[in-house]
Amino acid sequence: MLRWIYSQFIAANAASAILVTSNPTNVLIAGVSYFASLVPARTADNLFPLQAFELNFLTGYTKYTLLPSLIAMLLAAPLTFYTFTFLKPPSRTFDSNHPVQAYIPAQLLPPGVDPRSALLDPAGAIFHTSLMAVTLVLLIGTSFVPGGKVEVWMVTAPAGILAFGRDIWSERNLRPAQARRATLADASQTEEFELQEATTSSSPSLRTPSPRLTLPSLLRSLTHRFPTTASTLSRLPLSLLLFAGGTFILSRALTTLGWTSLFATSLASLCTSPARTIFLLGYLITLLLCPFCGTNIGATIVVVQVLLDPKFSQAPHVVADPRILRGAIFSTALASNLGACSWTFSSSLAGLLWVSILRQKGVPVRAREFAKWNCLFLPVLSTVASAVVLLECYCF
Repeated sequence: MLRWIYSQFIAANAASAILVTSNPTNVLIAGVSYFASLVPARTADNLFPLQAFELNFLTGYTKYTLLPSLIAMLLAAPLTFYTFTFLKPPSRTFDSNHPVQAYIPAQLLPPGVDPRSALLDPAGAIFHTSLMAVTLVLLIGTSFVPGGKVEVWMVTAPAGILAFGRDIWSERNLRPAQARRATLADASQTEEFELQEATTSSSPSLRTPSPRLTLPSLLRSLTHRFPTTASTLSRLPLSLLLFAGGTFILSRALTTLGWTSLFATSLASLCTSPARTIFLLGYLITLLLCPFCGTNIGATIVVVQVLLDPKFSQAPHVVADPRILRGAIFSTALASNLGACSWTFSSSLAGLLWVSILRQKGVPVRAREFAKWNCLFLPVLSTVASAVVLLECYCF
């Protein structure tokens, strides 16, 4: 099963470079109106000075990222399929009667389970699926609005509020017995609930009078009263907000202390041609910066600041050949998305969310295995995407 999940993870990140709204790194490259709008104007001038290239979402960004992303996706499909079909996992014991099967066996037997039986709330599943589809369509459609007038949160926030309100409304008349059964559907709460029920039922004399209302008791009561909503809120990756905020602060400190100008000088001395620029940044971002700079968001912030520094953007050979800066911009765009599939989970927020969701579902993913497969596919995809970007710089 993990092989299918790996393929899905690679395909999702290869495709996320197409639209500006598909990834926060794309927003950072194309424009900072989204981030600058979160703080007052005077603060925004200090935190986000010249922090993006102000690219038109359609003609300035997608025009250059569509083709390399599609080619990388088309290459990733047969690459992962044939790799997982012909390679076999290592076996410590040799058994001629039971040979080791490939990661994807030649014959797949469908499970004898009705998929609908996994739906605890079929009506809710239909509602949330439809809401997700409408939200995605609106995100794609509004990404082509010129000037970035429709920001991402303007689409996603109403959808989230609507989904939250629907869950609350659907559980408004839920009886206590039904609430308990719904709560038991969440595996993380099953053991605790059964222990409490067993204790109170077997020892009625130990029951205490109604305790005074406290915050923990109120939260516990709301959890039992609204099990679906409570389970959804408990799974929100709120800690990643602090992680991303810290990344912005650390990256901005590099510019304040002068390290960005030093990096820009060194990069300008290496990027003497479009080809060297595109392939150097492609490999550097995917294999080194994404794993070590606090996800691909941190890597993108650092690289964008370096490219916009006068030590690089105003270097004589960069000014003489505009293809160097253009190639650097779109090589960064492709590499920041493909770098999500680098050799550590922390290479991207998507990777951290991915492994967190799998662990919640009881599917363990080892860091060594994650690095092994991604290091097998990533150099190939990065090379092909960089070659397409180079071709675009000479043709467009």
